[in-house]
Amino acid sequence: MRKQVYDLTLEDLAYSPVWEFGLDEEGIPGRDECTVRPRADIGVFAPSRWESSAAMVKAEFISRCDKVHYGFCTPATKGDLSSMHPVIVTANGQVGFYHGAVPPSPAELATGYARLETTPEELFPIRFRCLVPAPGLVTSGTIPAHIWLTVDSGTPIKIVENPNVLQLVLFEVPAGNGKGLWEAT
Repeated sequence: MRKQVYDLTLEDLAYSPVWEFGLDEEGIPGRDECTVRPRADIGVFAPSRWESSAAMVKAEFISRCDKVHYGFCTPATKGDLSSMHPVIVTANGQVGFYHGAVPPSPAELATGYARLETTPEELFPIRFRCLVPAPGLVTSGTIPAHIWLTVDSGTPIKIVENPNVLQLVLFEVPAGNGKGLWEAT
């Protein structure tokens, strides 16, 4: 079985709590860098098994108002959201919180809140934890808001929040500093 990572469902995560990117299959027609395969045979996520971010595991998410959701994330050596890529999976689709360099549109944010049947005020911060053991790796964290990177010519990277319209700089990485963006707990 092969799927695109953005098509994973709650049923898929129940079938296999570990999904591996098929990096060795990228040249096969119909498969690309988003193709994943189940690894139901793996009970412990071992860091030596994969390259960085080459697999993800089932995770539990708990919203500010204690509503429980399930999805996936990548256990990582650093506890920042850009390494862990936490995603909640609902019956109506996925909701991601780390958006890379492209901020989500207001429509994308509204769709995500509708899928989760909540508001930003009820949702954030979200605590999450991997449901597959991963010794030596960060397996839990907190999602403070939807985040993405902005890089202005000559200025440091910033993480900003935009649950509605307001943009708020939450944290600034000093120039030349390779530290993580958000430290997980």
